[in-house]
Amino acid sequence: MSNTSNEEKVLLGRALRKKEIAIQNFNLGYYDETAINLQVGLELFLKSKLLTYGIDYPRTQSLVSLIGLLIKITKNITLKEIRKTDLQTLLNLESAHILAVYNTDKIYTKEELLQFINICNKVYKSGV
Repeated sequence: MSNTSNEEKVLLGRALRKKEIAIQNFNLGYYDETAINLQVGLELFLKSKLLTYGIDYPRTQSLVSLIGLLIKITKNITLKEIRKTDLQTLLNLESAHILAVYNTDKIYTKEELLQFINICNKVYKSGV
């Protein structure tokens, strides 16, 4: 059990650092890097929360799948509402890592990143 607890702490620490780095990148106008760090940070946060509930997280980068699993386990109403009302933003953020790295045609805008930051903040504050 101590390994799970340690892994949970490590993932949560990484998640919060990714969020902090994302905000720094956003303020510098590095929007691709912001998108990547927001996506990875939220993914790690969700996985750390699954560990909190004693669930070994699936080997996926799908934010929607991870949120769905947390909803199933916790019955968290706020998280369920976020998934319902902000599904497209979640899906866009979910694909950010691939698009920002491999798709040279995709240029993230400040407005898109503000949506990503908003959805991440909602999930972080959902009480899950």
